[in-house]
Amino acid sequence: MIFFAIFSLAVLFLILSFALPCWARLALAVSLSVLQMYLPGVMIGAYPPPLALLTGLLLWPEFLKGLKFTPAWAPTKILIAIGTAYTVSLMWSIDLQSGVRALVYLWLFLAIFSAAVIEGRRNHRRVINLLACTVILAAVAAATIILFRVLPIIKLGYLQSSLASLFINRNVLELLFTTAQNNVLDPTKSGGMLFVNANVAGAYMGVMAFAGIGIFRLRGSKLALGASICCLTAIFFTGSKAAIILAILGASSTMVLLVKTDANRRGRVKNWVFIICTINVVLLAWLLFFSGMMSISSSGVRAFAGDSDATLAVRQQIWGYAAIEFFHHPLLGQGFGGWQKGFAGYARYVGVQEGYPPHNTIIYLWSQGGLVAAALGLLFIFCVLSFAKRRLKIDAVNRLFGIVLAMSGAFGWVFIHGMGENFGLLGDEHMEPVLAVLLALAYLQRNENMLNYVLAKD
Repeated sequence: MIFFAIFSLAVLFLILSFALPCWARLALAVSLSVLQMYLPGVMIGAYPPPLALLTGLLLWPEFLKGLKFTPAWAPTKILIAIGTAYTVSLMWSIDLQSGVRALVYLWLFLAIFSAAVIEGRRNHRRVINLLACTVILAAVAAATIILFRVLPIIKLGYLQSSLASLFINRNVLELLFTTAQNNVLDPTKSGGMLFVNANVAGAYMGVMAFAGIGIFRLRGSKLALGASICCLTAIFFTGSKAAIILAILGASSTMVLLVKTDANRRGRVKNWVFIICTINVVLLAWLLFFSGMMSISSSGVRAFAGDSDATLAVRQQIWGYAAIEFFHHPLLGQGFGGWQKGFAGYARYVGVQEGYPPHNTIIYLWSQGGLVAAALGLLFIFCVLSFAKRRLKIDAVNRLFGIVLAMSGAFGWVFIHGMGENFGLLGDEHMEPVLAVLLALAYLQRNENMLNYVLAKD
């Protein structure tokens, strides 16, 4: 009976892989990345796979087709090499399940990237429209972040309800109020309906805010702009200090850059001045609304600075363990599960929570995949940011500037914020598909023939 069920699912999987066109499977994988959707009773081992992942697996034909170009471009070539390092590290890992999960999500990024490139060559509008729809869905999630911060009792009721298990990993929810408490339980934090960690929620909203502003720059879509502002506003309601700082710096630098690139278009400059004023009003309203929690008074600033210092102190203790372990096995790292096993004793000794992960992208890469994986991660960051810098200069005078702006801002946020968090080199499962699409659209722009083709089509 079990064999028949597995065989039936495999047949259905193959049928859907070929029956559904590429754009439909890509649309499912990317749009569902917002809500994820955990189906009741569906488990792979001890892991409940979200519907977003299951639909993403349908892109395996595009992944195979993408092998014609993914190994030839530096960023995707590096990701393939990191996947190889992860595979090798399974030989000394004690948690094979987490290793396989990391490999599957790395593969998923490459599959979505390949599908977005293939579909983008056929119909770039369809891919951009998909990205716009995803940003609008994210704005709905942003509204719940604001709601849960204003009314914490609704947040607690939701997290304890069966509804939450449709959008959040059931394994995480089962431990949330026991041994694996997370920071959304703090009344000054909020992750909305999708996140149990306010820092990850803030990073996701930052990625989607950049995606929305990029689409507005490309298409002039006021709906995308509104969704972007909603996501940006939600960052301040997460309570994540790092995300708030990045939001202020990111919004300010982006607006200055947009005004500069549109300096020769008087109408565009007026639009951006209006947008800047709107965002400033939103931020001011937030500051006034939460004047009791975080005001512009000196006591509020001191409280914010004090919390930041305490957070950094914990990070330094965590990184101290990484330094000790690096000298024990610098080349091979700890393998998957090695950090969790070894950190418990260190945590008891220094007096911090035992379940803390590394809180740093590069340290996590080293721990799981060894020194080679960490070095490749740094190289990936360098390649993406170097590519972004070149394209920002090249595309500053045309409409496609919005795409490279969105890609640069989104990846830059993940890289910077990831140095103190745990969502990894490519973000968490909510961010990863959007980042893959943004990188794919930027990849298409590097080809001048494709760039001219896209401009001509519009």
